[in-house]
Amino acid sequence: MIAIGGVILLLDQTVFVYSDTAEVATWWNFGGLVVCGCLVILACFGRMLAPSVLWIAWRVVPALFWALQASWCVAYFGTERTTAVPWLWTVEPAVITLLPLVLRPAYAVVAALFVSATPALSSFVVFGAIPHGIAHSTFDALGNLVYVVVFIGLSTQLERLSRAESEVRRQRRRAFDAAATSEKRAEMTRLVHDEILSTLSAALLVGDSPPPVLREQAHQAKCILDEALADDRPVIAGRIDTHEAMGRLSRALKRADPEIAIATRIEADTVALDVAEETARAALEAVRNSVRHAGPSARREVLVAISDARVRMAIRDDGCGFDPDRQAAGFGLTESIAGRMNRLGGTATIRSAPNAGTEVVLRCPT
Repeated sequence: MIAIGGVILLLDQTVFVYSDTAEVATWWNFGGLVVCGCLVILACFGRMLAPSVLWIAWRVVPALFWALQASWCVAYFGTERTTAVPWLWTVEPAVITLLPLVLRPAYAVVAALFVSATPALSSFVVFGAIPHGIAHSTFDALGNLVYVVVFIGLSTQLERLSRAESEVRRQRRRAFDAAATSEKRAEMTRLVHDEILSTLSAALLVGDSPPPVLREQAHQAKCILDEALADDRPVIAGRIDTHEAMGRLSRALKRADPEIAIATRIEADTVALDVAEETARAALEAVRNSVRHAGPSARREVLVAISDARVRMAIRDDGCGFDPDRQAAGFGLTESIAGRMNRLGGTATIRSAPNAGTEVVLRCPT
C-alpha cells in the first residue's frame, strides 16, 4: 500500500521534474532511479515477495534515499543553485512511511524528521548557507511527517486488533478444551452407567456362579471402559456400511436379550459411524431398561429403518409399562438415551402406560 502511494507520486509529481536530472551527476540519477524502481517492484510484487526480501527492501530504500539526499549538493552542477532542489524529493512521503515498518514509533518519527531536514543540512555544510529553494522545500517536506504519524496510528490499531483476535482465539481454544473435557467426562459417566452398573445389577440377581452370558457382558464392559480410558485412542470418523452396522447392533442387543426380535428396512448403503455407534448404545440402554423393569415374561422387538436421510429405531416390549408423567426419568433415559440423540441432532420419544408395554423411538439424521 505504501509502495502504491509511491508509484502515484512518481506519476503525479516526479515525471514533471525529471528534466532536472540534466543538472545532476549520472551516478546520483542512477541511485534515484534505483529508489523509484524499488517502489515500483514493491507495488507490483510486494504481496508475493519473501518476508526476508521485504525486510531488506524496507531498510535499504530509506537508507539509499537518505544517502542521495545528503549527497545532492555534491552531485549538483547546475547554475540555479538558489532555486534547485533534488528531484527525488517528490517520493519522500512514501520512503519515510517505510520507517515505521522497521523502527519503533518514536525512532521512526525522529528518523523521518532527520531525513526531511537532510538536504538543508547538507547544503549548509557544502555551500555554507541554505539556498532559498531548499529552505522552502524543507518546510513542505516536514509536513510529510503527517504520513508517518497516520501510518503509526493505523499500525498501532492493527496490532491492538491482532492482540484482541489472538486473545479471542485463545479463549475459544480454552472453551473448546473445556467442552471436550466435559464431554469426555459425560461419556465416561454414560459408559459406566450403561456397561458397568448394568453388569453389576445383573450380577446381583444371580448366585455364586454367573452364567456365560453375564461373564461375556462383564468382559465386554471391561474392554469398552479400557478403550475409553486410553488417552491415545484414535478419533474415528467417516461412514460405515449399513449391514455391518446392523450386525454390530444385533450382536449388542442379543447380549442383553438373546430372545429379542430384530426387523430391519435398509434403504441406504452407508451411515455415519458416530450415528451408528451412538444409536446402538442408546438402543442397548433401552433394551437393558426393559430387561430390568418390564417383567420376566416380557418380550422385546426392535424395528430399524435406515434411509439416506435418517435413522429410526423403535424398541418395544409388552411388559408392565409405567406412567411417564408420574415417574421421573432416570440417568439412563435422560443421558444414555435422550442425551445421545440430542447430540446427534435427533430425538428420543418414550411412550408407555401401566400394563400396556413401553416403546422407545429414536430418530436422527444419517
